[in-house]
Amino acid sequence: EEDYPELTSALEVKGKILKLSKSLVKSFETAMIFSVDDSNSNQVLVELADGCMRIKSESATAGFKASRTVDYKGKPKSFFMPPKIWIDLVNKYAECTIGADAIKTNGGGYVYNTRFTSTDGE
Repeated sequence: EEDYPELTSALEVKGKILKLSKSLVKSFETAMIFSVDDSNSNQVLVELADGCMRIKSESATAGFKASRTVDYKGKPKSFFMPPKIWIDLVNKYAECTIGADAIKTNGGGYVYNTRFTSTDGE
C-alpha cells in the first residue's frame, strides 16, 4: 500500500456560495471569442459583488463586457480564470464556493477544486 500526502487542508476552500445559472454560459462563450487571442493566458476577468457578476475579456482589436445578475452575497471578488472552466462549471453544477484563490464544487462522489489568479490582493 502506498502512502499519499495528506491534501485535505490544501484542497479546503472557505468562502461564499455562488449559484450557477445556465444563462451565464452565453456570456462566457462570447467572452472566450476575445480571450482566445492570447493563447498563453486565455483568461477572462470576473468581478463578483452582491447580486452581480461582471465578465470582461479583450483582444488586440476588441473587447467584451457583460453584467449578469447572480445569487451571490459576499465580499467583492475580482479574479482571472479561463472561460472554458466557467462554461464547464455552469453546465455541470448548480453552485460553487468562491474562496480567496479557488473555486470548489461538490460532485457528490468527488470534489472539483480549481485555483484562480486573484486581483484582490489576497
